[in-house]
Amino acid sequence: MEDQTLREELRAYVFTAEPPLRLDFQETLRAARRSRRRRLIGAATATVAGVAAIALAAAVLPGVLGGGNGVTPASRCGTPGKDWGPPQPRWEERLKENWLIPAEPTQHAEKRLTCVLAEVLLPNLPAGAKLARPKPTDALRVPAEGAATDVFSSNQTSTVYYQLPLDVTDAKGTGSVSVNIGLTTKNYTEQLTKNCTNTSTIPVPSCEVRKGPRGETILVRTGSDKGPGVISYGVEVYHLGTRIVLYTSNTAHELKHVRPPTDEDKDPPVIPERPAPPITLDDLIAAATAPELTLFPAP
Repeated sequence: MEDQTLREELRAYVFTAEPPLRLDFQETLRAARRSRRRRLIGAATATVAGVAAIALAAAVLPGVLGGGNGVTPASRCGTPGKDWGPPQPRWEERLKENWLIPAEPTQHAEKRLTCVLAEVLLPNLPAGAKLARPKPTDALRVPAEGAATDVFSSNQTSTVYYQLPLDVTDAKGTGSVSVNIGLTTKNYTEQLTKNCTNTSTIPVPSCEVRKGPRGETILVRTGSDKGPGVISYGVEVYHLGTRIVLYTSNTAHELKHVRPPTDEDKDPPVIPERPAPPITLDDLIAAATAPELTLFPAP
């Protein structure tokens, strides 16, 4: 008995004034079981096909399964400055080399980098965490206005830098993440790389030199000497005249010490405020190496 026959007999059995002359329940049961088997096989086939289609979509359209729309941050957020002409060289006496000065206007770069970091960094912070700007200090001048996740610029040694400092608080406590994007030169990058490989210079945090897929130099720093239980990660990327530094720790920007600093004890141990930093080292590296963070157009 096939599906159509089964449906007709059951409909006749329910809706006609008199039941049909014969309703063979064993045959009906066998037909129902055959129909169920066919549906299960069909559903399994559809599921396998659906998984394969999703896997293919993930391979062809990166970002589709991660909540994005398959468009790279560069397309969504704008380009590093192709519309404003080539960068201008400026002699830097202390490095005996030219800086490259981006042609991109500062205000545009602030908005573009804010957009890029919202794509490559913020989604990797703990879900539901409160993000806040730290209090201003002598070393960190934080604007009074603007959202916590807005990138802002500052001038250091007559060169513009772009910054995003965040205190990240969730049920596990408070940690910190900071972004600093500025300029570099070949000589400066080589000197920092040399210092990284010389472990006798700064044994803690430890430093490792890596090479990225675009030829960028990556310095990965792990460990902390601030106090027991304090964990810090730092990633520096040098590429196309841009220096990108991302840092995270399981402490807030405003450090809490086991005792107040004094003239005799200026750096007492720091108290960790959560078990681990609010972002993993791998996610920090992935964010720091995003090509859209460069201040110059890709060649």
